[in-house]
Amino acid sequence: MAVINHGETRLKPGDPGFEEYVRETLDPTPEKLAKIGEIYVKLFEIYRSYSDVIDCVTTWGVADDYTWLDHFGGAAGIPPVKQYPLMFDTDHRPKPFVAKLIELA
Repeated sequence: MAVINHGETRLKPGDPGFEEYVRETLDPTPEKLAKIGEIYVKLFEIYRSYSDVIDCVTTWGVADDYTWLDHFGGAAGIPPVKQYPLMFDTDHRPKPFVAKLIELA
């Protein structure tokens, strides 16, 4: 049976709190999306600091309309969770943090 880590609690279908956790996960709040942007900026700052040995950075996709993460970890009893991990949104518009990445370049 599939389980979900929620802090120190391992939730599985049927457990109290499982449905609320899934609903919360499905909600891409501005705060969650901003956190993804912060991670990209921090990573690219690190990449820039190693520019003497890094000559390119590759991502696994371009836009959030399709990403392999949408299907990652799916198991019986757990609905697929839409992911928003890339630099362009589902309409292929750059996310706000992309301007900061361009500045860093």
